[in-house]
Parts: sequence; C-alpha cells; structure tokens
Amino acid sequence: SSDVCSSDLVYDELYDPIYELARKYNKPVAIHTGLTATANALLKYSHPMTLDEAAVKYPDVQFVMCHIGNPFLQDAIAVLEKNHNVAVDLSGLLEGKIPDMVTFLRDKRGYISMLRDWLNYLGSYDRVMFGTDWPLANFADYITFVKGCPWSIVTLT
Repeated sequence: SSDVCSSDLVYDELYDPIYELARKYNKPVAIHTGLTATANALLKYSHPMTLDEAAVKYPDVQFVMCHIGNPFLQDAIAVLEKNHNVAVDLSGLLEGKIPDMVTFLRDKRGYISMLRDWLNYLGSYDRVMFGTDWPLANFADYITFVKGCPWSIVTLT
C-alpha cells in the first residue's frame, strides 16, 4: 500500500552501494531502529534484529543502531553482543521537555532499570554513544537523563 512507509529492510541489496561506499571511505552508517514517528511505518522494518544481517554481510562497515532499538532492548543488545561492528546511540528515549526529571525517573524506573541492566550485561560502553534526537528532545533534559540513568534507580527506590 502507498500508505505504508518504506518496505526495504536494511540488509536488502538496494543498500549495498551505500555500504560499499561506507566501507571504502571508512564512514559509519546510522540505522533507525525501534519505534517510529508514524503509525504508517511497520515495526518489522525498524526492529534491531534486521541490522544483524547487514552487520554480518558487511563486517568492515561500522553501523550505528540509533535509539538502541527502543523498546526492543533485549534484541538490540543481542545484535551488539554478536556484532562488534555495531554501536548504539541513546537518542530518541525522551520526547519534549520533561517538567520534573526526578518524578520522570521515578515513574520510569522499571524501564530505566531494564536499560541499565542490559547495558551492564553487554559491558561494552565504548560502543554506546550519546544522542538526543533533537529537536524532539530537550538537550538539558537529555544530559540529565543520561547522566542520572545508571544511578537513579538506587537513589529513587
């Protein structure tokens, strides 16, 4: 249907020329993963597991899994653990201005705990990058969120 956004998977041959250029010029390739901004996009195309096949097919290309595959954290971490040519960014986890960060962190402690636990399980913080998804997120809030995320559960429970 023309109402559905992209129906090309990141490992489709259509993208081979892009990956070849990235390899030739040693440039990273950022791939949107996780939830989408529109109800017309199908999650099967942005699920982090789709990146596994591209990462295997192009082991000399550095891929960045944008949004850490949110909310598919377990699958995202599996792709990272298996493929050392994949990194993640933490963009897209917040939207808009957060009026009370302490309350937000307390209310989201289950999610934050899961995120922290999967990142600790992976243990490869050298492949985790800061990102905001600006202008959808407030810079100051995002910095506070990322700085407080690993330790906030201990102080808020």
